Amino acid sequence: YSFCTLLEKGEEPKNKMKVLVEAVIDVVCPWCCLGVGVLKEAMAVMEEKEGMEFEVKFLPWVLGKKTIEKREMYKKRMGETRMAAMETELTKQFAKLGMGFTLDGVFGSSRDAHILAAHAPDPDAFYTDLFKKYFEEGCDIALHTTLVPLALSHNIGSPEALLSEPAQAARLDSLLSASHELLSPFASGVPFFFFTERSTGVKQAIPGAQDLDIFLNTLRRLKHKSLNAKI
Repeated sequence: YSFCTLLEKGEEPKNKMKVLVEAVIDVVCPWCCLGVGVLKEAMAVMEEKEGMEFEVKFLPWVLGKKTIEKREMYKKRMGETRMAAMETELTKQFAKLGMGFTLDGVFGSSRDAHILAAHAPDPDAFYTDLFKKYFEEGCDIALHTTLVPLALSHNIGSPEALLSEPAQAARLDSLLSASHELLSPFASGVPFFFFTERSTGVKQAIPGAQDLDIFLNTLRRLKHKSLNAKI
């Protein structure tokens, strides 16, 4: 698979099924990170086994409105015992992706991170490194001292200028409106994954960070319904 660019590999079947994936995520959401990781696994399997081809577009979601210590926030939301259990489970799940996990650091707005992601040549790689900064290193991804060097390392030109332009904030608001419109018939939480088969318009959706089997079964169902729609 590739992100925002259709895959091209040597000789491929002409009738390869093309699927648009719209992934609504936020950088500060651990389940978004996990869901994207499982999505990648599922796409790799479906490309190899089912002859599907994917184009992935990330759509932003902003959970954080103000800055607060992560541990303090989760403790207020669920209590210390449940927070400890969540931390243990998420540490295990992140390890499966080859990533570390910490609740150190702060929970805050991801608006500027999403603004820069929209200009990344490879949004998948940029979001992956944002996730690592936030969940492995406990960095504050609202700080420009975190975002600007990362943006430059991903060949995002003039990140300081982008973050100061009112037009970029307006563009992000437009993208957020699109995300809310997509989710409104279903739920208000992230992650959420929408799949559209290009030639027929057949759609499927997955809420939350589901396991691999659910992703695979959903994509197989999409393929089955799409083939029937062509009859």
